[in-house]
Amino acid sequence: NYFAVSLLMPERHFKSYSQVMPMSLETVRQISDYFMASLTATARRYTELSEDYCAVVCSEAGKVKWFEGSGNFMSCFWISPGCKLNKNTVAGELFNQNKQFETKPEKVDISSWSDKNDCEGQNEFIEESIYISKYKQVFSLLYLP
Repeated sequence: NYFAVSLLMPERHFKSYSQVMPMSLETVRQISDYFMASLTATARRYTELSEDYCAVVCSEAGKVKWFEGSGNFMSCFWISPGCKLNKNTVAGELFNQNKQFETKPEKVDISSWSDKNDCEGQNEFIEESIYISKYKQVFSLLYLP
């Protein structure tokens, strides 16, 4: 819940730590370790406080379970919860077992993820995804190059 996240990862402290690091799943993992919080809670806080165009997506059984985007991301893009993952996404490939359990950053077409693109001149996201076997879910970080 919001109260717990704010208590564990205060905005000022979180921003001062996260803003000096490059956007990546590895950065989210390091911040998670630093604040001793879950990867999911940290990624949600990261997107909530980010001024960048970024989102975290949780997929299960080949479909988007939920997503959370930064304010800038939400102003330009929309990912539909419940929709089937596009085969051209890294997350889709992880579910089809065409990729390893964790991927390096890859460029993917925005239309593979988003139902809208109101960000002129942008056609690609950077996608980093990891398959979490314990929950049979794929966790993805999307951001603009």
